Amino acid sequence: SRADPPLQLGRLRATGQLTEIRAAHLRFDEPEANRLLETTLSLDLEPTTGRLLWERTEGWPAGLYLAGLSIREHPDPNGFAERFAGNDRNIAEYLTQEILDAQSPRRSTFLLRTSILDRLTASLCDVVVGEPGSQAVLQELERANLFVIPLDGEGQWFRYHRLFGDWLRHELAIREPGTVAELHLRASRWHREHGSHPSAIDHALLAGDVALAADAIEDFFYLADYGDRATTSRLAAIPDEITMARPRLALARAVDEIANGHIKDAARWLEAAERLGEDAPGGVAEAELLIARGTYLRFSGDIGRAAATTRRAVTAAGEVSAEA
Repeated sequence: SRADPPLQLGRLRATGQLTEIRAAHLRFDEPEANRLLETTLSLDLEPTTGRLLWERTEGWPAGLYLAGLSIREHPDPNGFAERFAGNDRNIAEYLTQEILDAQSPRRSTFLLRTSILDRLTASLCDVVVGEPGSQAVLQELERANLFVIPLDGEGQWFRYHRLFGDWLRHELAIREPGTVAELHLRASRWHREHGSHPSAIDHALLAGDVALAADAIEDFFYLADYGDRATTSRLAAIPDEITMARPRLALARAVDEIANGHIKDAARWLEAAERLGEDAPGGVAEAELLIARGTYLRFSGDIGRAAATTRRAVTAAGEVSAEA
């Protein structure tokens, strides 16, 4: 059975009378995936190609087989494997006929709309879908083995199988193109309210709302991992004219450029933050500016001025602390 049968599974499990073979047991490891592709489909693939397909399908046997059928039609197997996703014709046809068409309208809507999420939890899904009851739906999907993977032992957080999620997003863009931006906005607001600022930024950007993304970046100022590729990408996604008008955003950009070793690029962002100062909306305190300037001078090789600026920053921070 794909789904749990209507039996007293808890009692059977507790008395040792139940043997369970679930998706995790049936998932192919990499050597098994290669054997399927090589022997069943007679494919002679490079090791990197086989690994890519195995990773993309997460060892799902039917997905591997369908990927193999598709790859036989392509002159560039490696290029195909790199681009392989849920919108592949064979995968899409299988999932549409075997999965989505068999669901109730309410469950289909849930699957499509929550596909924009990397991780699923009931309250987040309630907000994105626009109605309560997501916890029960998530549990039903897990029991039905509908490509929902639990991420904890409490049944609070889940994710979709990557290939399944790819396909759902593709279908959502076709079936409900006008809702995608609004769904991302709902997700962004939920993540911001719950302190998950990286996800709040990402969803705001996917919704095309750069102002909301900028607000979330400013909220995340002290927690951001500056120099990290994801942080750099988020900051770069905000148009320069918006960053130049928001001192905390400009300062974040300056700090990130310094962390990446781009000292010359950091200069103009630091100058913008200093020019706007603390009087502008979302302004930054003198101590914050001095700390950034001191770091900039140190990486520029001006150790004397860096030390003097850092001492000024300590003094300014002490004055603010005394006032508080």
